[in-house]
Amino acid sequence: MSDNPIVDTSPRTVLFYGMSGAGKGTQARLLVDKLNKKRNTHFLETGQLLRDYAKNAGTEGARHVKDTIDSGGLVPPAVSAYMWSGVLLKSVGSNHNVVFDGAARSIGEAKLFNGMLEWLNRDYSIIILEIDGDTAKQRSADRGENRVDDTDEAMVKRLAWFKEQTMPAIEYMSELGANVYHIDGGKSIDEVHQDILEKLGL
Repeated sequence: MSDNPIVDTSPRTVLFYGMSGAGKGTQARLLVDKLNKKRNTHFLETGQLLRDYAKNAGTEGARHVKDTIDSGGLVPPAVSAYMWSGVLLKSVGSNHNVVFDGAARSIGEAKLFNGMLEWLNRDYSIIILEIDGDTAKQRSADRGENRVDDTDEAMVKRLAWFKEQTMPAIEYMSELGANVYHIDGGKSIDEVHQDILEKLGL
């Protein structure tokens, strides 16, 4: 759909995308802080939900999730959907905002995501933070989070996945009517935040 800003006071559902190191988590949290001032806002970070599940749930499924994360892979769409759909159904009210980081990263998951949001009568917007591959690798290496999936090999896998799987998923959701906004993620944190607010009409 159009890349023009929207002006809307209804509850927001926003998805953040970008290569690893693009600043999705930082910008998503800044947006959550902004939205929380006027309306209850939930932040659903699929990667963190999966890491918490792998660490705290002593099940066969948790072991598989941990092994997948440790190898730099991605879990099946149904597993990711299980993480965020549970929160949507249990905790999110019809008048709440929701900000996602790491949802609908493949065509399979995008279909599940769109079906759930359509069922809940929620429109959604997509923010794509755009940076070049070298910057993405450098930022991931410099962020100092000591994540087990921040090895060079794992980062290369995630960058390849984003181009081969996530971009087609975004195109799919755009064709279904999602507003998609491309943001220069190479700017300063504050500049990127302001660009996002402008596009979302906030």
